[in-house]
Amino acid sequence: MKKLISLALVFLILLTVLSGCAPEQTTGSTGSESSSDQTSGGGEKVVLTAALSMDKTEVYKEFIASYENKYPNVKIDLVSVGANTNEYMALAVQSDTMPDIFSINSDTQGRQIADEGWIMDLRGTEVETLVSPMIIPFFTSDTGLLYGVPYGIATVLMYYNADMFEENDLEIPTNWSEFLDVCATLKSKDIAPISLAVSDSAGNTVFSSIFANLESVNNPDWESQMMDGSYKFADGAVPATFAKYMELVDNEYLQEGAINATYQDSLDAFNQKKTAMYIGGSWFATSIEGVADFALAASNVPYNDAGTDPYTLISPETGWGGSAKSEHQQEILNFIIHFVSDGKTIIQNGRGSVPITKDTTGSILPDVLSDVVPELLKSTKSASLYFVYLPTTFQSEIHKIYQELMIGATTPEEAANTMQTVYDSAFKD
Repeated sequence: MKKLISLALVFLILLTVLSGCAPEQTTGSTGSESSSDQTSGGGEKVVLTAALSMDKTEVYKEFIASYENKYPNVKIDLVSVGANTNEYMALAVQSDTMPDIFSINSDTQGRQIADEGWIMDLRGTEVETLVSPMIIPFFTSDTGLLYGVPYGIATVLMYYNADMFEENDLEIPTNWSEFLDVCATLKSKDIAPISLAVSDSAGNTVFSSIFANLESVNNPDWESQMMDGSYKFADGAVPATFAKYMELVDNEYLQEGAINATYQDSLDAFNQKKTAMYIGGSWFATSIEGVADFALAASNVPYNDAGTDPYTLISPETGWGGSAKSEHQQEILNFIIHFVSDGKTIIQNGRGSVPITKDTTGSILPDVLSDVVPELLKSTKSASLYFVYLPTTFQSEIHKIYQELMIGATTPEEAANTMQTVYDSAFKD
């Protein structure tokens, strides 16, 4: 059963942890605070194409139905792009077939195509007044455009089968050493310790967390270096990040078939009690709670050394943006306004997302998140997920690197050099 939590407290904490000044805002050309009702109740019939990455199709369809009910003259033609948001957007730009509404990430690709004039600027619109100020810097382009709003705030967690832990007299680990001890104990009892999706989620689940805990010790400015093209992979903590991951592989702590496992495969393994732990995003909490028939717990991922606090990974989830080239600017803006106002709880509650709006009335979190998220957000140590600071090309390449490490086709040092090559190429392009 889900329960209401004090989300106002969560946002107060978020603003403290991630406080930063957004670029100076100017009035956008796409609408104003009074624009949201301009086409309600009738008018010219309009069809908008919405190309969306949907992990819970029924939730998105419910939201679209609520928008169409409010604006009966508008019909949404829904297209699913699966999990390949960046690939879809690259092709849409290349072929000049940008849909009216689309999924967009707070990454280098999003910032670039916004500055190239493809995405509606939401500055000065009602959208900007409704979302939490901490969201704005994430979805602000290099020239200061506000090009999207996310479904919610994301973090990465270690989920635990609390029944298995109790049955084996195990405590939830708080650092890397304790984590390895827990894994060893579970393996000795023929229990696969960890469920991990290597083929499509290694960047979020293991790279982001391990790297942040290692690199931040000696280089607090690494995120800005990553984003400006000056970071040197071999000189930093990247080789050590890969080496630490290989401790899990070499000790056979991952589930069988992890090398080719998708996020759904790894979720299924955990939900079916084939593993005791699952490393995954907060966005999967409802997918676990909805089917798990065991006691569930979660914590920050314990990749930190003993005696130190772990870094909390906090980034916006994928969000929505609108085409700057569409003939239906007002209808697109109304869609996004609906997302952060009257329709906000449909997506946020349906996905179990931590909301991004100032007004959190009616927002609900899954039990496992309501217990752990407020505590995580008190952390004075935070870092972004890898897709925020690394070029878009890494979203496919980094998973290949992890797979090559697992089969012995590369070493941690060679993997760092491969990342440097991909990184340098992205900045040259």
